[in-house]
Amino acid sequence: PNRQQASAKAGPHIWAAQNSAIRRRSQTVNNTPSMSISTLRIGPAGPLAGQSIGSDVSGSAASILRSALLSHYACASSCSSSNDSNTMTIDNKYFTASVALADLDLASGSPAEAGEPKEDGLILVFHDAVAGQAAPLDALASVHSAAEASNQAGDLLRLLVAVTMGPVPDKTTKAAEGEYSRRVLWCLDRGYEYVEADCSEAGVKAGHEEREKDGFARVAEAVGGTVWSCAVNKPR
Repeated sequence: PNRQQASAKAGPHIWAAQNSAIRRRSQTVNNTPSMSISTLRIGPAGPLAGQSIGSDVSGSAASILRSALLSHYACASSCSSSNDSNTMTIDNKYFTASVALADLDLASGSPAEAGEPKEDGLILVFHDAVAGQAAPLDALASVHSAAEASNQAGDLLRLLVAVTMGPVPDKTTKAAEGEYSRRVLWCLDRGYEYVEADCSEAGVKAGHEEREKDGFARVAEAVGGTVWSCAVNKPR
């Protein structure tokens, strides 16, 4: 048994539908963008209700993934000097874009004002320390709904990321396969892509040269490949 088999149990076209949804949201490029910066929200900032994490884990899953992304794009950008502490410069052969990685702020409950940086994406994050342990999907559903109500759930990129600080837990047991399928179905219902990311020092460096990426490399690829609303096309 493997993760592909687990996904198959949730539906024969589960991966095709998931990847197609992500691609459709990234088709349109703004030749004359009205915004100079886009916002990618990441959260929740604290632990979710009912979730237990390993005693060796320090910091929230969101803060761990945020640090990994900011570090990756500070190193990858050819103009890293322009990256402030919370802004990633996406620079590829097609376009450049400045993307602010901002906390998911649900405390105010008020929608974003017109003219503020465009809310383009949302990454929901949780710790995944034990194989087969149920993800806090009910709590995450509440966070997702609150983010939509406050205009903080941009739909150009939506990721649900299970963070570990070492190799991803064994997913070959029947319980783990069922849990994996449950997570993917949750994502399909809400327009997310599910990724399991090892954010250890070794994990964030692995897999970036692979054609079919997974783990942290897939998260970085999704961020770098999204056509943000502020993207400026490069000459063909």
